[in-house]
Amino acid sequence: MDYRAMIEDLEIQISMLPIGYISKKNINGNVYHYRQWTENGKVKSKYIKKKELDQIEGQIAKRKRLEQQLKDIKAKEKMQPEVISYVPHKEKYKTNVVFGTALQDMGEAVRGFEARTCLKRVLNYLNSPEVDKVCILYGLKSTGKTTLIRQVLLDLPKIQLDRSAYIKIIKSNTMAELAEDLKELYDKKVRYVFIEDITDVSDFQESASVLSDVFAATGMKIVLSGQKPRSFWNAIHDELYRRGEMIHTTFIPYGEYSRLTGNDELDVYIEQGGVLGQEKQKFDEVIGNAETLVENGNREIETICRKYLSKILTRDYIEKKLGISTKTSIWDRRKEKQSFAVEVPEYNEDNLRLLEDLDFIEVCPVERMDDTVEYTQEFLFTQPGRKYLKSKELIGSFLKELQFDTLSASDKQTIETDVLEEIKDCILKDIILMETMKGISDRYRAFRLHMSEGSFDMVVYDKEQNQCNVFEIVNTKEIQQKHYKNLVDEGKISQLEKRFGKITTKYILYRGEDYFDDDKIIYLNVENYLKSIH
Repeated sequence: MDYRAMIEDLEIQISMLPIGYISKKNINGNVYHYRQWTENGKVKSKYIKKKELDQIEGQIAKRKRLEQQLKDIKAKEKMQPEVISYVPHKEKYKTNVVFGTALQDMGEAVRGFEARTCLKRVLNYLNSPEVDKVCILYGLKSTGKTTLIRQVLLDLPKIQLDRSAYIKIIKSNTMAELAEDLKELYDKKVRYVFIEDITDVSDFQESASVLSDVFAATGMKIVLSGQKPRSFWNAIHDELYRRGEMIHTTFIPYGEYSRLTGNDELDVYIEQGGVLGQEKQKFDEVIGNAETLVENGNREIETICRKYLSKILTRDYIEKKLGISTKTSIWDRRKEKQSFAVEVPEYNEDNLRLLEDLDFIEVCPVERMDDTVEYTQEFLFTQPGRKYLKSKELIGSFLKELQFDTLSASDKQTIETDVLEEIKDCILKDIILMETMKGISDRYRAFRLHMSEGSFDMVVYDKEQNQCNVFEIVNTKEIQQKHYKNLVDEGKISQLEKRFGKITTKYILYRGEDYFDDDKIIYLNVENYLKSIH
């Protein structure tokens, strides 16, 4: 039994389910339900809506079953002799090769798990008549690549499973050894091979073409995954150029994330979204590459977040929130000696390309109404939680640079709370634009529109009909006039229509219920919208 793989799969699945237990409280004759759990030694509690009770009860019960299953498997692992994996006829293989009934056990370990949407693409590759190509599961850690391979094994009909093999690479393996094993498997009529941790092979980047040119060309279907996405990227552009089908796993849209985790809370997706499991690795843990690349990538992530945060957290913002500009003249004296905002270095184009190659970021599509509008370079994070956590981490250093690090603990908390809400508002707009971009066909183009005064959160342009839909995005259930003032501003609407054609529909995406108002604006619930576009 490959207990280690089963343990890893169970730990991921458990981490996506709610922890704790459900308690009841009787208040004035009414029964209320709460989920309670312990975190950092403190008991926490969260109210459960009636319509969510059955779902959460089922998720908690499932977590307890999986935790017991994990406990049993760990006990069996301790009793097992030192065996890394199933290695039939070990004397014939240089790598860890698994086939036969062992593959069924690997698939059974993930039975009942929710599957990534891209599972269908892997199955389509396996059943395609096309040769010469390998399939690459390309993405950062904790995006479900290992579980995905096991789910594919579970879905394969017996006739294909009997002709399949799984290879677990270790760092001492070479491409020559792997090639020997693949030839042996081919001679045994194996035609479907799943290779995990392929990027751990020391000469993978230099010799990857043997997989497509020799084995895939003879009809063998090869699915690759690894923990070093940069190695894949280099191999694709050098050895596997046009011979690798990339299936990107890093981007997990809100609808898929909520289905996989069983959690519909949009705030959770904003703060943690894009990473499956509770552990949120740092950049150097997910890139798995050279020290220089890690340093450059980390630096650019911080630059992006600092530029973004510098638009929110300024001296003006703090003084207005706390009303401190008139307390004493010392604030005025300090103000004269420094700028009102934190200075941020310019972007490094090479580092930005690195982050794009790794699927960390995408360039935000921005249109300017005319040349009087300042050009700004903006970026969307494929995993919004990473932008939220990094921005949150930077708040303290911003306060220090703005000479507000001596504020009282209470004032600091006020600023942090307010700034985090502003950050969440902005990230929600990023999420909607990113997901709309990926969910629409080539006929349409989605972008953010900046004008000399104000901006539209999103415009979706129909290139064939020369018309558009326009969106404002609000992270609240209550709508105020300021939230839709652009949509009823005849001057701005006229400018927009001259450039992008007639506006067919005006939308407000927000946290409330769907409805249509007298200003001919359609209000859509943002969670429902995000689930509908993928």
